[in-house]
Amino acid sequence: MTEEEANSSTGSQAFKSQNVFNMKPEYETPAFTLARVAAVALLSTWCAGLINNAINPNVVCLIFGVIAHQFGFLEDNALNRAGVFNWLMYGLLAYVFAQLSVTTPAIMGNIILQIIVLIFLGLLGMFLAARVLAKPFGMSWQMAYACSLTSLFGFPADYILTSEVAHTVAGTKDEEQYLLHHMMPKMLVGGFATVSVASVIIASVFLKLI
Repeated sequence: MTEEEANSSTGSQAFKSQNVFNMKPEYETPAFTLARVAAVALLSTWCAGLINNAINPNVVCLIFGVIAHQFGFLEDNALNRAGVFNWLMYGLLAYVFAQLSVTTPAIMGNIILQIIVLIFLGLLGMFLAARVLAKPFGMSWQMAYACSLTSLFGFPADYILTSEVAHTVAGTKDEEQYLLHHMMPKMLVGGFATVSVASVIIASVFLKLI
């Protein structure tokens, strides 16, 4: 056994030791999977309410979801296994686009110049920040810049774009899975960090200046 295989085996055993919830096969049905996901979401929302939403409820859900997965309460790709991921994604997209119904061409015409200037300044600032912070975070500046760009669209767009890029660039399924494994966690966490956390803080600062 090579050193790499030994490390992989050790890491796998260490991960399995954290699975305190040993679900029986009869409880791994789509209905029970959705029930567990809903339970984690409800618990996360309740805990966020206890702290008066000082932390964005979506971020709390993300944290609780990771913890539940680490302890074996949620499986890998739980929503995909339950067969509802695509349906939920379509519903979320419909909700996002529905919010645009209040925007009229007249409103866009009045603010289009400000939007272009802010986007340009934002892209420039994110580029400079990515070049400076990429190395301390252990990633290339291209990956860091891609993560920062999630502030322009957030979830679910970051998930969709990352999936499409991996599918288009990869030559085989193994390459696609490798790219998804490498990029998807960074992009999703980047989207939550920039849209749900940083944007709220920055907006509160600028509102006081206005």
